[in-house]
Amino acid sequence: MSSCELIVFKNGLPDSSVEFKNSWGGATRIWSALFDAYVPKKDKYDSYLSSDPHDRRLWDIATRKDVQLFERAVHAFTFDSFYVSKEHFEQLAIDLLLFVEKYPCPGRVDHLPAWAKWLQENKDADAVALYGTSVGDNLWYRPKRCEHCDNYLDEEEPVPMSEGTEVYEWMKMICEKQ
Repeated sequence: MSSCELIVFKNGLPDSSVEFKNSWGGATRIWSALFDAYVPKKDKYDSYLSSDPHDRRLWDIATRKDVQLFERAVHAFTFDSFYVSKEHFEQLAIDLLLFVEKYPCPGRVDHLPAWAKWLQENKDADAVALYGTSVGDNLWYRPKRCEHCDNYLDEEEPVPMSEGTEVYEWMKMICEKQ
């Protein structure tokens, strides 16, 4: 079964993670809700899962002015190489709970309330990011290169959060442009 993880940063680097079984309760739960709410369907089988990989309809939701800010922030949290810094933990927790309220999914797996609880209880991390599904690569780790020959080794090294994008700073920049 697939899983998803909250990637915990300390001293600017991924330090640990919190695993949640069944990744359908995380990023895919968010993507499904937003796609169904905001994307006009091309046909009855249209979904973000069957869409053309170059189709931006789902991803562009995060920059749309007609979408509430909490939905945009929760959506951006699912993006590759995006993270939330400690000073925004409480806001992301609020946004996750607002998302759950607007898009309830009774009887289905839902990690968002647990993520919100983790954010409210863990203030010692520098930041947190999402590794959306274990069936894909965790982009917060990359192959390590040999310092002598520059070939890739069979080891990984953490990617500094400075190489990523902070969700709420990005949201502020997007809103200023609109």
